[in-house]
Amino acid sequence: MQNDLAHMVAERCIDYYYEKIQEENLRKYNRIQKRKELRMKKYKTCGFVCILFILILMCMVLLQMETKVRNQSERVAYLQTELNSVINENEDTKKRLMNMTDYEWIEQEALKLGMCYPSEKNVIYYEIPKDDYMIQTEEIPGKEEK
Repeated sequence: MQNDLAHMVAERCIDYYYEKIQEENLRKYNRIQKRKELRMKKYKTCGFVCILFILILMCMVLLQMETKVRNQSERVAYLQTELNSVINENEDTKKRLMNMTDYEWIEQEALKLGMCYPSEKNVIYYEIPKDDYMIQTEEIPGKEEK
């Protein structure tokens, strides 16, 4: 009986010892799992922060590009108005130059060079057909070849 009692006490001690080891292993396992979870949460947080940083950077680049486009559009509009004013100024200058032509001086210079007004025999009239095109079959009278 004493032997059985010793066996029973020994078995209980062994069971208690294994239960303690199992509880300790379970605590270690839970601790390791919590560390893994914390590490995964840190990685996820870092990933989210990186993605957020990249999104903010992309937004800043887009805003900068939008600003450049707007500035260039304003510059184009300014240059377009400047071009229109220069074109108008050129047209006015052409009109003034055309009005400044001195026909008397041209006539005097032409007379000095031996030119004169054409007479009736120098003017030749011919009729042009109303077709879309014309084929020349003979020389035009009065036209000299060079």
